[in-house]
Amino acid sequence: MVNNAPGTAPAMARGNAISPSILDQSGKTIDIPKEERKSLIIAMSLHEKGRASLKKKDFNLALVFLLEADEEFSRVRLELLENVSNLG
Repeated sequence: MVNNAPGTAPAMARGNAISPSILDQSGKTIDIPKEERKSLIIAMSLHEKGRASLKKKDFNLALVFLLEADEEFSRVRLELLENVSNLG
């Protein structure tokens, strides 16, 4: 559902969007495989959209965003998630 909406992280990931750096907690760039990087960026974006929806009290939309974020986070290694700074 959310994956096809224009302006969402999944739609941007398919395009030529600038790829932000992924940093560890000490500020060093983390070199990660392309697919994991894509999943992590999508997950973090969806998570933020879910939080914004919660603040607007749009709980149904928030749930969709947060569930999709969880699905994307599950595609990333746990040790990588533990080292990423500013993770949800």
